Amino acid sequence: MKKLIILGLILGCFIWLGSKLGDTATPHLTSNSDAPAASPVPVYNLDHVTWRKGGFGAVAVVSGEIFNGGAGLGINPTLTCTTYAGNGTALNEMSKPIYATIPSHGSHRFSEISMGFIDQQSTRLGCKVE
Repeated sequence: MKKLIILGLILGCFIWLGSKLGDTATPHLTSNSDAPAASPVPVYNLDHVTWRKGGFGAVAVVSGEIFNGGAGLGINPTLTCTTYAGNGTALNEMSKPIYATIPSHGSHRFSEISMGFIDQQSTRLGCKVE
């Protein structure tokens, strides 16, 4: 009988301990002031983009200006450009970081950035910045 009581107590302790270890209740936010604030992000726009073929017509060379219209600080935005054939077919996509810090509502001019090799049939170029 003593063995049965001891076994019951041990089993009860394991059940109680397991319920405490499995308790993963998370605290609930009671007001908006407890919520983490969203960090401001940069919002990029490109302007004055020009390009030319360099390196015997094998390389895209791009110049332009990046505007940061957002509230956040822009650090090293990535310029992505796509070249197109005369009929509109996308030929190449190239990306390159622009190593610059752009303040909120500020701008940065970049000049003669070599984006990489392009197809010989490239006639147009479109760019975006992220």
